[in-house]
Amino acid sequence: MTSDSRGPAVGILTRYPKRGAGKTRLAASIGADAAHDLARAMLLDVCAAVRATPLCHPTVFVEPPEAIDAIAELTGIPDARAQAAGDIGARMLAAARALEADDFRPIILVGSDLPLLDSARIHHALRALRRADVVFGPASDGGYYLVGMHRPQPAILEDPSIQWSGPDVLTTSIAAAERAGLDYGLLPEAFDVDTAADLERLRDELAEREFADKPGPQNTAAALGRIGGN
Repeated sequence: MTSDSRGPAVGILTRYPKRGAGKTRLAASIGADAAHDLARAMLLDVCAAVRATPLCHPTVFVEPPEAIDAIAELTGIPDARAQAAGDIGARMLAAARALEADDFRPIILVGSDLPLLDSARIHHALRALRRADVVFGPASDGGYYLVGMHRPQPAILEDPSIQWSGPDVLTTSIAAAERAGLDYGLLPEAFDVDTAADLERLRDELAEREFADKPGPQNTAAALGRIGGN
């Protein structure tokens, strides 16, 4: 944190959980209602983890824009803002610039389908930023679930070589960082929950936590219980 900074901020980029919209791959296997219930639960758990992280300012960037008031009420995070238009890189860059404009540094951005996110991982990212210009949280699908930076980095968010829907987002983002002369750090790998296979992996992870008597994402666990064996 610099003397002219208000401290770190964590921006959560999400779509307002609306029944029948989004999570189409999950909906194909567990049904639209269950997919909506799970998306809402995961969002609540991600927001709870961010809210529980000391000294970090939480912000939700939501689409569509008319859902700002609803997302603030749902998540308990009063700083809710509309996402910018464009691909995910453009939206992340706009979010980072908005937080920088409000004097928050460093800036961490995450999605809303990572229910195993916790305060420890956010602090890990902040520690890594003491030695790096940018930090990535690698996702098992080849992308990343978290990016942290001291200031907005168009070099890694606007690079035309990055195909945001492809399997090599992390690799091409690291290459873009290196071309820009940015030092980068990596967090432990994690996974987003987008497919039926991800859902089964999540069930296994939560079962291991329960066996070890470790806390887990309560909303997501409850949603999985409602889904049952589907």
